[in-house]
Amino acid sequence: MNSLKKIITSIFSVSLCMLFVIFPVYASSNSNAVLSALRSGVNVDGKNIVMPASYINQAENYFASHQITDAQTRYILAEINGAKAAIKEAGVTNLRNMDKATKQKVLAAAQSAANDIDLKMSIGSDKHVQIVDPKGSAVFNDNNVIKTTGPSINYSDWAFAWSAVFLLAIGGCFFFIKKYNLMEHGVYEP
Repeated sequence: MNSLKKIITSIFSVSLCMLFVIFPVYASSNSNAVLSALRSGVNVDGKNIVMPASYINQAENYFASHQITDAQTRYILAEINGAKAAIKEAGVTNLRNMDKATKQKVLAAAQSAANDIDLKMSIGSDKHVQIVDPKGSAVFNDNNVIKTTGPSINYSDWAFAWSAVFLLAIGGCFFFIKKYNLMEHGVYEP
């Protein structure tokens, strides 16, 4: 009886842990949509132009601890698409070589997106862009390269894997109980 209680308690404990893993994954879908749009780049004359990895890393770091609403997500995605359209229209194949008008459009889109999630974007006299949160902490700095360390982890894949392991464990427990007739041999006494 004690071993069956331990098995059931273990299964229950694992299922509670899974809830804590799965729900944050679904809550981060808005930020994942924004990050995907940033990562995808823009196709100009058959060449895919992408943002530097250090910029994406800084966005990932911000969204790892900040949630955005559906409305904010739609607005930010519209601004990203507007910036991509400006780059495509200008035929820019190297982001460092953008003309002044295209830079202004891209910066205006970034400014609007930042404002929508209560961030403040500024361009210093050294022409570097910085974005800060309401407390003044830096969220993004275009001259502060963040090096990527370790593997990239997609938590939705991990949640799926743990869910599969959990379901297999439950199935294995029921198979074990049925195969060895533990209910009928007096191992389990209600």
